[in-house]
Amino acid sequence: METVLDLGNLNEVGKSFQHYGYVRIRHAVSMEDVIRLRQEVAHVLTITSQLPNGLVWFSPAVDGGQIIQRISRINVYSRFIHDFGNTHPTLLTVTKILLGADQVRFADGSEGSEGSVLVIKDPANAGEHKELRWHRDAKFTQHLPINPFVNLGVYLDDSGAGLGGLVVLPTSHRVSLFDPDLEETTKYHSGGVCVEASTCDIVIHSSEIWHCSRAHAVATQMRRVLYFNFHAVAGQLAG
Repeated sequence: METVLDLGNLNEVGKSFQHYGYVRIRHAVSMEDVIRLRQEVAHVLTITSQLPNGLVWFSPAVDGGQIIQRISRINVYSRFIHDFGNTHPTLLTVTKILLGADQVRFADGSEGSEGSVLVIKDPANAGEHKELRWHRDAKFTQHLPINPFVNLGVYLDDSGAGLGGLVVLPTSHRVSLFDPDLEETTKYHSGGVCVEASTCDIVIHSSEIWHCSRAHAVATQMRRVLYFNFHAVAGQLAG
C-alpha cells in the first residue's frame, strides 16, 4: 500500500491513511496558490512586532540575532490564508474522506486551537527547537472540541532529509509502537520514516500519530509549511 498518491486516487488515499496514519498527495494545490500563500506569509512576517505575545516563536540565529520559526493563528492576519482553509475544495474533499465525515471544519483558532500554523525550517536556526521533538498532536488538544482531527500541511517548499523533513512512525496512531522514553526527545527511532514532499504537495497526518522533525541543513534553502487542522462537524459523520 502506497503513502504517496495523487488526487485521482482518493479511495486509496483513504485506505493508506487509515493504515499508516499519514499520506502525501502530490500536486494537491496549484503553483498559483503557493505563490499567493508565500506572498501572504511574507506580509505577515513584516508585521510580527504587532502580533500578540505568544503567537510568534523566535530562535537564535547562527550569526547572532533571531529568526522566526513559527507563527500560530497566521490565518487571523491573512484573509487569504483563512479563506484557503475554509473553502479550498481539495482540502475539504480530502479531509472529509480521511475523517469519514459529510462535513468538516477548519480549526481556525476561534475554538481555542492554534489555527493555521506557519512552520519555517531555516538553516540559520541555532536554537534547541531547530529539531521538533517526538510527540502526538492530540496530547495538546485534549481540552478542545476538535478531536479527533487531521493535521494537513501545505508545502510551500520542497522537504525531506536534510531539509527539516517530517518524520513519522507509521501505524503508531493505532498500534503501540512508540518507546515512551523517547517522548519529547529528538532521539533516533528505528521505525521513523522521513516524509519527502515537493512544493504544491500536501501531507496529512493523524492527530494520534507519533512524529518529529529534523534540523534543516541545506544552507541555500528553507522549508515553509502551512498547517491546517480539520475535524468532523458534530453529528456529521458519514453513513
